[in-house]
Amino acid sequence: GIEDQNGHGTHCAGIIAAYSDHKGLIGIAPKAKLLIGKVLDQDGKGELENIVQGINWAVEKKANIISISFGGNYSSNELHKAIHHALAEGVFVICAAGNQGSLYQSNISYPARYGGVITIAAHDQNGHPLGSSSRGGELDFIAPGDEVFSTYKDGGYAKLTGTSMAASWVAGLAALIKSKHN
Repeated sequence: GIEDQNGHGTHCAGIIAAYSDHKGLIGIAPKAKLLIGKVLDQDGKGELENIVQGINWAVEKKANIISISFGGNYSSNELHKAIHHALAEGVFVICAAGNQGSLYQSNISYPARYGGVITIAAHDQNGHPLGSSSRGGELDFIAPGDEVFSTYKDGGYAKLTGTSMAASWVAGLAALIKSKHN
């Protein structure tokens, strides 16, 4: 169904493109048009086949940017092919690095580990890397990810923490850049 039973997707969408609600909340790119692809269940779990279909669907629908705010520990040929098909079609693929933070270990999740994607870590309110944020040579940017206030399920609001929030910030910035140079 179309309802966000988890709240994560609504939160990320709000960071990217919430428009004025007269309560002071506005997203990074409030005029962006969102194409919502729900590939995970209410517990944040999903089948690889649904994820691959979601990426391919977004490419078919001519998405300019795909923001992927989930990840896993393993790669697959199908996921790799879908991501690189999107890249070959000129789509910006922005991926959350993951929340498996370890100071001295590279632990970026997939698909954020793939070449060509834009991989995002999270920082706290002082600009320091979050301890929970995954690290590694694949990182491209670090963005706000600590207690980010945004929209939430059932018309509510919430503060959430993680690289998903940081990736949403960068997706919003990418939308602004794309609109300026389109």
